[in-house]
Amino acid sequence: MNIKDLYYFQRLISTQSYTQTAADFHVSQPTISQAIKRLERHFQVTLFFRQAKTKALVLTPSGQQLLLAANDIINNWQHVNESISHLRQHTLRFGIEPSVSEHYLPALTKPIIEQDLLSSVHTVEMGANQLVKQVLAGQLDLAISGNLDQTLDERLAVTPLRPFKFRILANVAHPLAKG
Repeated sequence: MNIKDLYYFQRLISTQSYTQTAADFHVSQPTISQAIKRLERHFQVTLFFRQAKTKALVLTPSGQQLLLAANDIINNWQHVNESISHLRQHTLRFGIEPSVSEHYLPALTKPIIEQDLLSSVHTVEMGANQLVKQVLAGQLDLAISGNLDQTLDERLAVTPLRPFKFRILANVAHPLAKG
């Protein structure tokens, strides 16, 4: 199976037209037809049928399942391509929570500056939930988050960093100050 076939299938369902899909990909109409036939042969199913009155393409249950999977596969494929492209360019897309950056960023940037790699690091600050979303979407290569209460997605590789020291500040008259 060729990933291009999934692109063709996805677009065909979107455009509802073999002619338009072929034009969108700058290929011949038979190329699209052959791709659909390859997918149907591979899965040994009919993916859709053409409605008699409206000529609309109606997905079978197998076609619906393949379209959902094709959307995921194509999105993941695009993210992988972007990530590898960034690696080829020797860039690192790095996200960090603002509250954490004041503790960790100075220690992290010192060796980066010493190795003259600062121009290869693109840093953004945002909240923990947004960091997780962007790492999963392939928009960030890595992130540092201090939000340990967050339920982490199993698709993330998580490495704990050493804990940083913190202090509780209280007025001397407050009951917490009497320890």
